[in-house]
Amino acid sequence: MNSFNFTTLVTKEDAYEMQKLNNNAKVRILTNGTDTEYFKPKSFEIRKDILFSGKLDLWANIIMCKRIVNDIFPLILAKLPNVKLNIVGANPTNEIFSLLSKNVILTSDVPEMLPFLQETRLFLHPHLGGSGIQNKLIEAMSSGCPVITTSTGNQGINATNGIEAFICNENLEIAMQAIEILTNDELAQKLSRNARQHIIENQSWDIVNVQLDRIIEEVIA
Repeated sequence: MNSFNFTTLVTKEDAYEMQKLNNNAKVRILTNGTDTEYFKPKSFEIRKDILFSGKLDLWANIIMCKRIVNDIFPLILAKLPNVKLNIVGANPTNEIFSLLSKNVILTSDVPEMLPFLQETRLFLHPHLGGSGIQNKLIEAMSSGCPVITTSTGNQGINATNGIEAFICNENLEIAMQAIEILTNDELAQKLSRNARQHIIENQSWDIVNVQLDRIIEEVIA
């Protein structure tokens, strides 16, 4: 890192940890973004059920799927017995297949995620930790899909709890907020609108390009 003018990282949490390792490094934040004209909402009336997506042979995603199915989804089903959990992604393992039931449905190796993000009532993402930024949440929020994630899942996105997403760390709290989103149209539509606007203002490629230009100008100066 000392050989470069700057090192860019996508979250302030990553920058903090990196500078603990090398206090002399010059670190700048350069977030990741998405195509907000591609990832955009359709009619809210078609939205239903719950979605989790990701590479389904990745350890972190397997852990999240197991947490949802074993610890969170049963609490939701107790109140809403007809709701479905859609698990969508590539390369599902035997552990993923073992989680399936009449209410837990797997769709693997889809050509694109956009239709799922446009038709889902809730994107559930009980992240347990790690570095970087959750690109799947940026795409979901840009598509107007209400999101529940954890404090670490919100790193680099910086959504305001209850305004642009729900930030919950405990299983019961996640389940209760999920039930509220699934049953409260006014709340769900507010989250949908606010989530998309937040991504347009903070993670569109126009915003990322401005950040990059500032870093380049700083190097040139």
